[in-house]
Amino acid sequence: RLSWNLRQKGIKPGDTLVLRNYNRPHPGCVVYRARKTSLNDVSLHQSSGMALLVQRSEDFRMKGGGVMVRKGTGRVHTAGADATHFSNTRGGIVVEKALFEGMMDDAINVHSTCLGVMEVVDSHTLKCKYMHRQAVGFEVFLPGEKIRFINGPTLEPGRTATVKTAVKKNSAEMVITVEEPLPSSVRAGDAVENADFYPSVVFRNNIVRNNRARGSLFTTPERVLVEGNLFDHSSGSAILLAGDAQGWYESGACHEVVIRKNTFINNLTSRYQFTNAIISIYPEVKQLDKQRDYYHRNVLIENNVFKTFDVPLLFAISTDNLKFINNKVIYNDEFKGWGQKPFQFRRCANILIKDNKVLPPRTWTLEDCKLENTPSDQVRFGG
Repeated sequence: RLSWNLRQKGIKPGDTLVLRNYNRPHPGCVVYRARKTSLNDVSLHQSSGMALLVQRSEDFRMKGGGVMVRKGTGRVHTAGADATHFSNTRGGIVVEKALFEGMMDDAINVHSTCLGVMEVVDSHTLKCKYMHRQAVGFEVFLPGEKIRFINGPTLEPGRTATVKTAVKKNSAEMVITVEEPLPSSVRAGDAVENADFYPSVVFRNNIVRNNRARGSLFTTPERVLVEGNLFDHSSGSAILLAGDAQGWYESGACHEVVIRKNTFINNLTSRYQFTNAIISIYPEVKQLDKQRDYYHRNVLIENNVFKTFDVPLLFAISTDNLKFINNKVIYNDEFKGWGQKPFQFRRCANILIKDNKVLPPRTWTLEDCKLENTPSDQVRFGG
């Protein structure tokens, strides 16, 4: 039974309502502890949770197929959450020439999982906790693997150690012992992640359209290439680079990201988590002003086409070496604009905006940037 006033929400006769189970009771397909897995022209049409869930695996390739509405059904919904979701994987992830539509979350989400540090038991032992209920049970650490320490308030990564034992005390808590002495800086409120499980990603020549939330989400320090894709009416950001140790506890700061030769069509038709711009770089940092380093770095956005109404193009937090060059931006009035500046930076450095073409014609200057804790001399323009 619906308790909404549908008319106040703008719903009118002829619209389609999609009712789903919010709790994600099961995924469509699970790949677990697998190596060198290939899906060729495999299509998934309906799932109450993630359509494809890949965990604790190494080297995965998906070519063709995807997550899509079965032709002739008249349906509009496919997956109750992400179309593809990769957590705690390593090696290479390649997804190309696939179609993703109608899902209630991202077309692809790649991340590591970090645990919250609850207590420093002794010089070699930590009591940790799965901080998000949907992460409980992930196989985060095994003996012999590397653990990385993360400063909880600033998200700054520290050094690594070798796991000796990882013993679950209950469904949500784990006691981890390491071979080397713990860094003296580690304390309750920090986080830990597996430093051996970071994948590289190639997301190329795919179509992402007509979905809720975001088009794609990447959180890994290995190389990420997003190339030749069509992001068509994803309701939130087309691309999100995330990272946190306070909400989802999805970790893996990006160190090299190339976003090129993609087409973006009218993204951001509705606001959803972390959707501040078509490309949103949004690590959740509790104490941004206390950071000594930057969370993400080396992000190149080049030779893309943006066909968009008036919304921000790029939003970034704690990012160093960020380039937006040789892109084409064609503005339309198909949706109500936000009236915000196209570039928004919060504690960023070494930003270059150069050789972009804008229609109707205009030349971007520093006046087109919203700067927070980012000195104006860190933003350069050219062309």
